[in-house]
Amino acid sequence: MSDVGGGHRAAADAVLEALKRKYKPSDYSFKIVDLYFIGSKFCHFSLQSCPFFLRNLPWIYNRFFDFNNLKLGWEIIYRVFIAPFMMENVKELILKEKPDIILSTYALCNRITFDALEKLNLLDKIFTVCLVLDLFVVHRTWAEPRANVSFVTTKEARETVIKYGVPEEKIILTSFPINPAFEDPVDKEKVLKELGFSGNKFTVMIMGGGEGLGGVHSTAKIIYDHQLDVQVIVIAGRNQELALKLESLKENAKNPWVIFGFTDRIAQLMSIADVLITKPGPATLMEALVKELPVIAVGRMPRQEERNVEFVHEKGIGYVIKRPEEIITIMKRLISDNQELQNIQQNIKREKKLTSAYEIAKRIMDHN
Repeated sequence: MSDVGGGHRAAADAVLEALKRKYKPSDYSFKIVDLYFIGSKFCHFSLQSCPFFLRNLPWIYNRFFDFNNLKLGWEIIYRVFIAPFMMENVKELILKEKPDIILSTYALCNRITFDALEKLNLLDKIFTVCLVLDLFVVHRTWAEPRANVSFVTTKEARETVIKYGVPEEKIILTSFPINPAFEDPVDKEKVLKELGFSGNKFTVMIMGGGEGLGGVHSTAKIIYDHQLDVQVIVIAGRNQELALKLESLKENAKNPWVIFGFTDRIAQLMSIADVLITKPGPATLMEALVKELPVIAVGRMPRQEERNVEFVHEKGIGYVIKRPEEIITIMKRLISDNQELQNIQQNIKREKKLTSAYEIAKRIMDHN
């Protein structure tokens, strides 16, 4: 995987948690590797610049996504900027770890890994699995025909990876690999008390993935400016500058606010929230579905998430807004009209699916 956003590590963590729950520690060892961090300082730095472009110059990010999604564009990027810098380190990693199974949860890890396996003559000796995490707009780099198994979570994703050359018999259509912890019961009163929250007050959760994208500060600021009678949870992710700005809002808020950085408590926090305001990343959307939590999709969407907002709208699992001011109108309505909230939750119940993490864990343990 690679720590670009939070979804790629979250998927790896989901499979690890499923293994922990279903198998004895002596049955397996599991190592999560940020391949770009190990592979090349240059390539890692390039990936880490993505959040900057998503926050400040999204049109550049989207143009690069489109160029990289062309066959020729991807060949240029891979052969000039990835393979020369990473190949030897990836080969060395494989030889050092001697894995029985390689599981990829990040598209840009796929080709470099499989090329390294081919150069080492290990392709037929190591069982390989790709988890395709994009829901509808699937970049060509997710498609790896040499993998033993590719898991996809929508029919659209399945059709796209077939178009890019993955044999149909190697594809498994399943649900999204959510961490099994999201299906565990939560003592809501205990969590509310720990945060200093009331069980009788409307609770808003704001997040923007692992990097704090999606206009987290502007969303929090507009709620603060309108002095809505709500208690607020904000996830800043790895964005320390954002965390500092949010703390300044918290100091003068009339209701309780809690600010988190990158945290493993998302499942608990979603359990006590009444609504989630977020950019519609696939992992976040699927986690909210499991928690039956209505969403308000905000922010400038990276190309691969543009279709996700249509999913939110079409399935009636929340709202899609273009201007931050619309949040206030929706929030006032939800606070005063519990029936509207219940209607959305009923729509969510129809769409929610149990995690595929257990199925993936079984497949890799059985090597099939």
